[in-house]
Amino acid sequence: MPGRQPWTNFFLFFLIISILAGVLFAQASPQAEPSPSSVPAQETIAVPEGNGKPVLLDGLFARGEWDDALRVSIHDRIKLFLKVNSGHLFLGLKYEEAVGVVTDIWMTSDDKIVFQLHSLGQLGEGVLSLLVADDKTEAIMGYTKDWDANEIKSDSKKKAEWQAAGRPKEGYRQTLFPSDGKEFQIVPSKYSGRRLKMRLMSGDSKGLVIYPEKTDLKSTENWLELVVPKTKRTEDQEAEKHVGFQEET
Repeated sequence: MPGRQPWTNFFLFFLIISILAGVLFAQASPQAEPSPSSVPAQETIAVPEGNGKPVLLDGLFARGEWDDALRVSIHDRIKLFLKVNSGHLFLGLKYEEAVGVVTDIWMTSDDKIVFQLHSLGQLGEGVLSLLVADDKTEAIMGYTKDWDANEIKSDSKKKAEWQAAGRPKEGYRQTLFPSDGKEFQIVPSKYSGRRLKMRLMSGDSKGLVIYPEKTDLKSTENWLELVVPKTKRTEDQEAEKHVGFQEET
């Protein structure tokens, strides 16, 4: 009917405006945050200076030890902890299941000399120059310089008693020597400067994890870069290097 035409036009106009407003609102709304599993590896991490809380290198991640550290989820079952105390770099790897975990960390501050920090039943260290074919490296077992970490603990007497009692072999370490992961302490003399590149490989009961993914020992491309805070100790080291350079010249 002719008398209803204005209302019909108004209704159509209102409907069109509502649809356009909805489209614009959807475009302006923030996108959903990606799930932790889809967040890409960070290329550079600024390591925070801790509050001085000491870390006992026993692999237990006691309450308060790592509260002042930066935490990075590097895998769905591994968390990386980083902090600096008194110039020393502390690095923790907390696992979903840490019994029998083997860890290798490669670190360099000049893209030339790479230190391999190995931790299993015994600590070991390797020094290598890139490129390394097929990631095959050899560490000198029982040797470390300017760093330390926890090892897998055992007790032959307790193990024999455990087995004599007919208990399951796989529960021996988990019950008598529990562990949350690996805790490393690295002295600043181990590296030069404040920027380090790091790559790690870790094996647990569920498989092998390499972080960052798609990295190798042919180059430091895509390795994680750590920026260590400038402390009085690092300033003293830089001053000593400067004095040494002047004496040489």
